[in-house]
Amino acid sequence: MTRANHNYTTGALYLEDDGTWRIIGPTEPGPQPVGSGAEVAVWTSRDEGKTWRKDRDVTAGSPRNHNYVRRPVHAHPDFYAFWADGDPDKLSPSHLYFTNQAGDRVWRLPYDMADEFAAPVAVERGKWHVGESRGDLNPISPETRPCRRDSISASGKGDATRMAYPQSEVSSATIARLRG
Repeated sequence: MTRANHNYTTGALYLEDDGTWRIIGPTEPGPQPVGSGAEVAVWTSRDEGKTWRKDRDVTAGSPRNHNYVRRPVHAHPDFYAFWADGDPDKLSPSHLYFTNQAGDRVWRLPYDMADEFAAPVAVERGKWHVGESRGDLNPISPETRPCRRDSISASGKGDATRMAYPQSEVSSATIARLRG
């Protein structure tokens, strides 16, 4: 449906109930053009993958490539894709992000957490590199449920009642559908 810049550039495929196939992944040129990852976009197909249309850019103007977009288990429309950023060419900070189903809002999880709970912050378009401080980021609404520090562990398991965790397995039924 489009070319990737690297063999480790990874996105997520969703086969939705209404028949839409959706990919959220790093398909657009990023700041480190030869390393894995790029800028994230949403692509959809309404004919089982025969043709694809880019719906929107999710990220743009990032200082580091975004990569390894994952589909949360039982994804909620407001927590539909989850990924990290980083500079593939050198040691760099890496942040965790998530977006909604439309890909029109992005939130970043706190880099450091002093308490057991912390709310993610909404990322304004073009303000990815705000010195890693929250000063230029807008907090999301207070009714948004905070995430627990232990919600996502190194094993990918955690408190799924607070936050879904990334799913990397593809069911045999999904593979059969893709093969036709």
